[in-house]
Amino acid sequence: MKPKSRFLGIDDAPFRFSDETVPVVGVVVQAPSYIEGVLTTIAEVDGRDATERIAAMIAGSRYRAGLAMVLLDGTAVGGFNVIDVDALNREISRPVVTITREK
Repeated sequence: MKPKSRFLGIDDAPFRFSDETVPVVGVVVQAPSYIEGVLTTIAEVDGRDATERIAAMIAGSRYRAGLAMVLLDGTAVGGFNVIDVDALNREISRPVVTITREK
């Protein structure tokens, strides 16, 4: 990666399973430690719209052209609203990496 590469880290906010939607937040970081911007969208709790919502959030962002990579905290938001990593990669034309903290 080049110095000052931009990365987008995405995760969902805390929610209850009784909620209809959950905020999804992305933070654009210029490596190694400068926060350049914050992106937000919403997704349905246990829905099927996560991939489309995240792709639209990125596509509508002024940061899209400069992104080197998108990092996801797992492969689902809002419970079981699964993100199709391959489809997201095709939509945004950027590498997509999932991070899992536990085995």
